[in-house]
Amino acid sequence: MARIQLITKAIQPADRYAPADFIVRRSLRAKKEKNVKEKIDFGDVGIKIGDLVIFSETGDQFYIGSGKGVLGNGGGLLSYADESYTGLHSIRLITKRYLGGKFDDNIDEYELFTYEGKTLRQIYNDKIQI
Repeated sequence: MARIQLITKAIQPADRYAPADFIVRRSLRAKKEKNVKEKIDFGDVGIKIGDLVIFSETGDQFYIGSGKGVLGNGGGLLSYADESYTGLHSIRLITKRYLGGKFDDNIDEYELFTYEGKTLRQIYNDKIQI
């Protein structure tokens, strides 16, 4: 019940009849204005389970491990496997593992992964510009 109330309060009265895509784009622009280093939900940029992203520092490839690639059903997990673990990890944890001592909390991990030749951050920012 509380969740429904929160969603209702978030929608302005003028938006009740606005196309859902318009509301989502406005929401994405608001996220961008707040914080350039915003986490990216793969659904926001149309990336789904099984899609391949590349860690640009090493060229290692990772499969997206969560989400259907549509707004509201994304996620941020990548499939990961090494000698001791096989499963899903956050993009941030994988970045920490691969950068090791070079990792810095100010790093935007979405700038280090590419999908179809563009960084995840570029794809996200392009989507917000729509």
